Amino acid sequence: MTPLSHPRVPSSQSAPQTSAHDEHHRLAAAVRWIEEFLTGHHPDLGRDGAVCPYTATSLRRGLMRVVSYDASAGDSAFLDVVRRLLDELRGAASLLGDEAIYSASVVVPFGVADPVILGQIERVQVALKPECVSQGVMIGEFWPGHAMPGLHNRAFRPLATPVPMLAMRHMVLSDLSFLAAPHIGPLQQISYLASYERAMGARLIGRWRTRWAEALSSAHAAARRAQADPSRPCPTT
Repeated sequence: MTPLSHPRVPSSQSAPQTSAHDEHHRLAAAVRWIEEFLTGHHPDLGRDGAVCPYTATSLRRGLMRVVSYDASAGDSAFLDVVRRLLDELRGAASLLGDEAIYSASVVVPFGVADPVILGQIERVQVALKPECVSQGVMIGEFWPGHAMPGLHNRAFRPLATPVPMLAMRHMVLSDLSFLAAPHIGPLQQISYLASYERAMGARLIGRWRTRWAEALSSAHAAARRAQADPSRPCPTT
């Protein structure tokens, strides 16, 4: 496990353009993306400031960790790695208090072709997302060409990375938009929004409290409509 506060991998080394199974190169690409892309401003971001307003502080305080994982070990071993990191994040929360929002973990798989890695990342993220959200942790998948748009500019692609990776971090107020996204089924939204309220605690005030209440009301309304018309297709993730 490699905290980014330790000496970085030399930036002159680049990620392979093929699915070459090279742990060192993938870690170098991931570290470079975190240190340069997330901490910088992008013209397509749609707001002022860094792409991720928390990363620079996380790096400065040594709270960002990168873990390489040999994906040839399979899904079960991947789940074990991510659960250990989840336990670490929970432990950090108890020690850091409000500063826990700066702690994060990134898993960089290697050892098999990218399509296999992408499948593992997606399955692990789907399997662990409810568990993570219930504990106030966001878990996200990143890969080259990821098409999910940004919150402030739909032409921006913040999840497109040079190599596939899976990341976890503590929940922040702006995660409301991700937990009430249209592709998430209403019953799952209701569950996620309850976890969000618990995680935010006294911080959930003003416009954020209003937005949360509106999202919860909308989710309940969608759940009632789905119950009244069982034939209506409804997303469940």
